[in-house]
Amino acid sequence: EVSASPCDEQVAEERTTVTLQRIAYDLDEVGVSRLLDEFGFAGTYDAVHVPRNRRQYMNVAYAFVNFVHPSHAARCISICNGRPFGWGEGLRDCRADYAKRQGKEVVEQLLAETIHKERRR
Repeated sequence: EVSASPCDEQVAEERTTVTLQRIAYDLDEVGVSRLLDEFGFAGTYDAVHVPRNRRQYMNVAYAFVNFVHPSHAARCISICNGRPFGWGEGLRDCRADYAKRQGKEVVEQLLAETIHKERRR
């Protein structure tokens, strides 16, 4: 059995950004926020970004959410992983995990880049 090093545990304790994969295609930032609020996360996150495919006017089935505290991020992964994330029928089970890049600034930068690309079109 391999145990995590203290360094790995410290990094895990500091992560606040989560990716939600396999979300409903019709969700945008407002829809993801509404669902998170319904799941009891109101006031626990400070940035949401949902990348979209503009040609098809839908998201690309994932979202980034930054939480204000690592415990909220861990709770989100626990609650959202393996359950449908959206409304309606035919939803797949969400895969929730920590994002590779962490922090509110990262999520806000991704959102700003998306807005900049949309304005150039």
